Amino acid sequence: MIFVDIDFATTPYRPLYIALNFLISYLSLQMAFLFLTKTRKTRKKDNKTMARIYSAFTILFTGATIITIIIALKRYWNYDPWWVQKFIYVTMCLMIFIFTAVLEHHYIQIGEFKSKHFFTIWTGILFMGFLLLNPESAYIWVLILAGIVPLLIPVLFAIFLVTKTAGTLRKRMILLIFSTFFLYIGIALSMDTMLERIPSEIFLIIGMILMLLSLNGVYLAWYRVDVVAEAGWQNHLETLFIIRKLTHNLIYSLDLTDISGLQNKDTSEGNNKKINKSKDESFITGGIIGIDSLIKSISESKAEQKGLKLIEQENKYIFLEHGVDIITCLITNKNLNTYRYYLRTIRNLFETFYVSKTIDWSNLEQSVFAPMEQEVKKILNINK
Repeated sequence: MIFVDIDFATTPYRPLYIALNFLISYLSLQMAFLFLTKTRKTRKKDNKTMARIYSAFTILFTGATIITIIIALKRYWNYDPWWVQKFIYVTMCLMIFIFTAVLEHHYIQIGEFKSKHFFTIWTGILFMGFLLLNPESAYIWVLILAGIVPLLIPVLFAIFLVTKTAGTLRKRMILLIFSTFFLYIGIALSMDTMLERIPSEIFLIIGMILMLLSLNGVYLAWYRVDVVAEAGWQNHLETLFIIRKLTHNLIYSLDLTDISGLQNKDTSEGNNKKINKSKDESFITGGIIGIDSLIKSISESKAEQKGLKLIEQENKYIFLEHGVDIITCLITNKNLNTYRYYLRTIRNLFETFYVSKTIDWSNLEQSVFAPMEQEVKKILNINK
């Protein structure tokens, strides 16, 4: 029979359920530590906004860890007073409320969400409902179904990150969306409230396995990358340079701060700071070529023979991508992986349209590069 009441104390699958339950708890704890580490790192950089976001994730997964452990104790050791279930509901709703409030407030501030704190208010009402209502009440299902609404926030957040990232990072964020979706399904299939109405060990096992796989997916999506910072990559663009390798001459430059019209909205990073750019482009390009040549000449390693990839100086980062005949350089005030993807794309575009064609570089006129600005804006998703 598929639908049979589950007696967790006597079922032959009890060891399997306990193992799966504590594996889920362990992965939740790993996620909590991952975001705690990110919180501490961003606080050291005095970035309060990102620290708050990562703190919200830390609270979310810490609460999830506590809840999964309590559920295991409640199920498999027959300790099920009414207040335990109430504690689970209230704790779960409280951590979702904190998480929702932080994320929604931040993304309303930067103009990405138009929800006017709807999700925060909704979750606050749910919290009060779970706090006041008896967990054995028939109306508890109303609150549980209403709890689906704030679950949209992580999905909207992940979709936002997909639109603001590129390359491998975007693939990670797509993984995050699917992992979140299947995590929700796994939680639904594993809930006691669901199992009381649709008792099925098959559903329970499927739900717990989905939760395990989904948590792994979420972990991989966030591991070793500052996704929130990467999503704001446009705010830190400064200047694009393209240099001809043979002569070390600057052949193209573009002021990206003027084109994007974007400013750093993080007050902890110094809101509306004026970016100081060098007026002497020949000095900058000469410095790039000089450092690059020096590194390559004194090193015999294969890695260095490919050319210098990054220069850091005075809170500026110069990303370099070496082509056949050109060096593409991007100056930013943040060291983000996303820039590497876009810089390679710009390099490939430039080589396709110009280097591969017969151009008299000795009598070069800048008008030949007129189409580049629009193409670069398309690549960088700049609509102005």
